[in-house]
This record gives sequence, C-alpha cells and structure tokens, in this order.
Amino acid sequence: GRTLPPVPEASDLIDFDPDKPTVFVMEGLLYYLEEEDVRSVIAACSRLARGRSCCVASQVSRPRCTPQNGKGSISSLFKSGTDTPTSDILQSGWNHATTYTLGEAPADTFRE
Repeated sequence: GRTLPPVPEASDLIDFDPDKPTVFVMEGLLYYLEEEDVRSVIAACSRLARGRSCCVASQVSRPRCTPQNGKGSISSLFKSGTDTPTSDILQSGWNHATTYTLGEAPADTFRE
C-alpha cells in the first residue's frame, strides 16, 4: 500500500519556480518505497519539471529485494526494485531516460 502523502503540485511549493531547470535527486531513496510510491514520486517530478529538468536516482534490481538476501542485511529493508528502469522512467512522463548499472563509469563517478 501507499506509504507517502501525495507529492505537492508546483503551486503549493514555496520558492519553487517550475520554469527554471531543476535537478531532482533521489539517490538512496526509491528502493525503500513501495512500487506505487516510486511511480508516483517519479511522475510528480516529471510534472514539476516541465521538460527542462532532470532526475538522478538510484534503484535496485528486483532480485535484490527478495528475502533471500538475509534478515538484518540492508537489502532486507528494500521494498521495491526494477529490472526495466528506462521503461519505468519513460512511462512516468519523462521525455528521455539514460540508465547505468553499477560498475559502469558514469554510475561509479562519486563512489571513488
């Protein structure tokens, strides 16, 4: 079920200008949310972006969200994952999606 309140519209946000390019950062967040909430947050950011912004997020694959990873491990807290991140992003209203897997240079830029 839903775990988050609805994401506000641009008119409800103080000092947010939807006409200015914005970077929405969701690193280390989405996999702790239910799938419905992930879709809702990504779609809401797309509505707020008005085509001039981008979204940076980290997601995990579905197998990382299974109980086999052991109780007490960090991945046992994961509530959602995706094996089709590009498709998921485009279906949420974004016009373009570029995805990387850990181990690829762009994804590991800040891990060194």
